[in-house]
Amino acid sequence: TASELVHHGIPSLFIPYPRQVDDQEARAVRIAAAGAGLTVPRPEADAIERALRKLLDPGTAERIRAAAERLIPENGAVRAARAILERP
Repeated sequence: TASELVHHGIPSLFIPYPRQVDDQEARAVRIAAAGAGLTVPRPEADAIERALRKLLDPGTAERIRAAAERLIPENGAVRAARAILERP
């Protein structure tokens, strides 16, 4: 979901959930470092509220949208579907 939100330029707040399967925190930090979204260090109400207020600012939302589209400019779904369909 994170990749799809970023690819489509949807200004988003990423709140990582600790999992053993993938490193959501690393992904959220990488997206935030690129300016393509926001994250909070801990899911605390005041930090989430501050981040959401930033997302509601039109200038901030536009900067995030532009950075997001640069970070993931291509959706790999079509390429993946072709690869699957072309398999012998």
